[in-house]
Amino acid sequence: MFTIAVAWHYQLSPERFVLTVAGSVLHFWLYLYNFCLTNQLTGRLEDRVNKPFRPIQLGRVFGCDQSVGLAPAVGGDPVSHYV
Repeated sequence: MFTIAVAWHYQLSPERFVLTVAGSVLHFWLYLYNFCLTNQLTGRLEDRVNKPFRPIQLGRVFGCDQSVGLAPAVGGDPVSHYV
């Protein structure tokens, strides 16, 4: 919503508006993905008791899969600043 308000205030062209909103959505998604994944990785002991239905606790995701999952968040985040 903040991005849309700023785009409206600066009266961006329709093309620039779409690029700005798309970049903002991408940036938000990468931060959210990074937070949720690291939260699941660091809270394993707590999740065993409180949330045993999560994929990591059920053994559906293994060590190498977890580190590969961080690649889009860590590698993609700097790119999202230029959109």
